[in-house]
Amino acid sequence: MHITRNRPLGKFVLRCLEKTNKPLFIKNGITLYIKVSENNRVNDKKIVEARYTSVILSQSSINDIIEVFDSFFRAALIAYVNGAEFGNDYKKGKRNKAIYSFLEKYNMNCGKSSFEKIVKMYYREKQAETNAKVLINRLL
Repeated sequence: MHITRNRPLGKFVLRCLEKTNKPLFIKNGITLYIKVSENNRVNDKKIVEARYTSVILSQSSINDIIEVFDSFFRAALIAYVNGAEFGNDYKKGKRNKAIYSFLEKYNMNCGKSSFEKIVKMYYREKQAETNAKVLINRLL
């Protein structure tokens, strides 16, 4: 996986990398290799020098990255469903169709129980959005 520092998320991931003296090993599941070029360190000393050493993501860094993607997912879902509802004049039954369409669009196959969890998550986020008034506040 090549990550560039020119993008905010790439810069965030590169800053989360830590040096390690432990030998790397492959765990069951997904193992990603991140290419860290020397150019990534230019003008940003918070990014570790990785030419001659191994780097890892700590569990807390992994959790932080997952939280960021979770926030992006929630914001995208709410924006998509809000747009679908607005485009259909808030007709009854369009909300669940919009959520299903969102999941299909991003190839997220899920069963009935997972779909219901996402619907509940949408309602919780929608209520929080109503209380916060602005969706961007949920990301900050």
